[in-house]
Amino acid sequence: MKRLRSLLILLLPLACSSTTGPADVSHPEFVAALANTAGAPSNATSPPTVHVSPGRIDVDGILPTPTPCYDLTAELGRADRRLTLTVTARDRGGVCIQVLANFAYAAKLDGLESGLYQLTVEHAYEDARGEIRRTVTVLVESVAVP
Repeated sequence: MKRLRSLLILLLPLACSSTTGPADVSHPEFVAALANTAGAPSNATSPPTVHVSPGRIDVDGILPTPTPCYDLTAELGRADRRLTLTVTARDRGGVCIQVLANFAYAAKLDGLESGLYQLTVEHAYEDARGEIRRTVTVLVESVAVP
């Protein structure tokens, strides 16, 4: 019993540490479409740009793909004050016109407490089977949220 108590006392700090668990992952409000088409975010830039407002960070960017036959999704990973926005382009598979394409996107990261955050934006490319083939970090920035 004494050994068990000693072991629990040693492990308690690890169980309560915020660095032992994985980052929280969520899906931010996200809009994407082929650049310069109806419904495409008009403020998209490459590299991405960041705009802040109380409790919120907006990210506008452009993700290039080898063809226009991709679907885009976004995930937000959060660990303390480190935010990682991963915008993933997934190949739809099948036959597609072989022409380079740019997708414009806008992501809204809201519900944030005021303070300084480390924001990383990544572009990931998946094949038609859902396997990540390449990930590129396109922005790393300290962002002050009012």
